[in-house]
Amino acid sequence: MVRRFLFAAGISLALVSTATAQPSTRVGTHTLIVTVGKTMTPPAERRLAVLVLISRDGGAPAGGLATPGRPLTVLQQDSGIYRIKVEIDSRCRGSCAAPIYRVSGSADHRLEVVPGCRPTRSGFVCSRVHVVKVY
Repeated sequence: MVRRFLFAAGISLALVSTATAQPSTRVGTHTLIVTVGKTMTPPAERRLAVLVLISRDGGAPAGGLATPGRPLTVLQQDSGIYRIKVEIDSRCRGSCAAPIYRVSGSADHRLEVVPGCRPTRSGFVCSRVHVVKVY
């Protein structure tokens, strides 16, 4: 009886694994790393979150969050132009978005977001947010 159970479990596991198996394809060969520069006091930096929107060839953007303590890492495909848009969260007033930055997907990139913001009780007041290419 135990053998029948093990045999049935093995067959069902094999069927499930072949039904859900997909060909392995590499998602990307190059990386894009977005960090946030530390320009404010530590209590204010803990509240700061930067939304990074990445689109390729005019497609729909994908998004992620970067904070001063946790960078955002994105895998890129080999070709194409990537447009990166950076915004501070909705509690920001003033100039809370950086101009759109363009990078090629054929190389590794490291970008740093430098916010020119000061904290307030309800959020941030920003005078300028810009993106600097580190390499």
